Amino acid sequence: MKANTLAAIRKMILLLVVLACHPAIPGAQPRLPLQRLGYRDLGYLHFSQIPADGSYITSLTATPDGQVYGATSGFRSYLFVFSPKTDQVKPLGYLPGCEGVHHSMAAGRDGSLFLGGGQNVIQPFPIARRSGGGLNWVSEDLWQQVENRYRGYAGGHLYRYEPAPPGQAWQGDKPAKVEDLGIPVPGDGIYCLAMDPEREVLYGISYPHGHFFLYEAKNKAIKDLGTIFREILFGGPDIRTLRSLPRNLAVDRNGCVYASGDEGRILRYCPQTQQVQTLEAAIPGTGIRVIEAWVVSGEVIYGGTSDGYLFRFHPASQNLENLGKPLVEPRIRGLTLGRNGDLFGLGGERFGVNTFFRYDPASSTFEIMGSIEVDRSPYYARRAHQFDAMATAADGTIFMGESDRGGHLFFFIP
Repeated sequence: MKANTLAAIRKMILLLVVLACHPAIPGAQPRLPLQRLGYRDLGYLHFSQIPADGSYITSLTATPDGQVYGATSGFRSYLFVFSPKTDQVKPLGYLPGCEGVHHSMAAGRDGSLFLGGGQNVIQPFPIARRSGGGLNWVSEDLWQQVENRYRGYAGGHLYRYEPAPPGQAWQGDKPAKVEDLGIPVPGDGIYCLAMDPEREVLYGISYPHGHFFLYEAKNKAIKDLGTIFREILFGGPDIRTLRSLPRNLAVDRNGCVYASGDEGRILRYCPQTQQVQTLEAAIPGTGIRVIEAWVVSGEVIYGGTSDGYLFRFHPASQNLENLGKPLVEPRIRGLTLGRNGDLFGLGGERFGVNTFFRYDPASSTFEIMGSIEVDRSPYYARRAHQFDAMATAADGTIFMGESDRGGHLFFFIP
């Protein structure tokens, strides 16, 4: 073999080595100050007390005392709490007969927590062979498969958890000490919850049939208002287990509740009228328009959509502003409000690398902050891919729940 041929081969090998070591997606690389970014195991350092297949974090909420509570999905749903006093995540036990708490955790005015249980809705199921025909056979087949998964299912329970005094023993792999408030919609799981703390009323959407229900904490009464959705649509492999239902609810200062409905139109329920209205305003997008996350900020409400758009909605005027699409990828996976009024979010597809971003309402600008990666080399390093929940603690720390096998609780200090 000629010398110049050998030299060319060596150069090619060297180039391949360099490319293999170089980041493939520059836009996804972390741009955050590493000293402000960290994570906690769900238990002891480097040892999670929640099993890996039950540690997909799908709900987070912060309480005024500085603590952050979370719940998981998987083969079983677990409850946990992060305390800034101990700088640890303490498991509080699992919810018996519950596979997931999906965007269904809310704090009451007295400090108690409410959780909505159900099946594990983030786990894709294998698509069966075509069984029908006609124009909409794909949606019809998928809908039939979803309904089959719920045949014989009693329904998701609503739970109340009273925070335990400091020093209580860790529950680990034991049943959580919760009060069972019953099943709001028989045969359905609970898909999302929101709390009106002033009136002590809890609102929710069921899955898969999309019933709108409420729970009055004062008299412990559940009211099922029936399904408020007509269309049954699916948006591809990432969400093929899901109907086109909103994954989050918002409650404004007047106690009115907001969701997305058919054709992306905004739905509103007000306790004064006790009716669900379909407003003229529609969320931005070109595909299946579904609300992924809401954030209430004073007189306005911010929303993130399944297409990856961020918008601002004014309840008083019913005016909706499309603020743009911060990422190329679809899906705003989480939103939370910082103490300075900035909006923090995560977006991207499942099984990809989710991207962290910030929106400044004062300048109407986005800042793409990259992927979530903690590097404490040579001691430990971890790069997260998938998230499904965010919350802002009382001190302004942004917490993010990793919805991956062996999930961790990540945080960013602005």
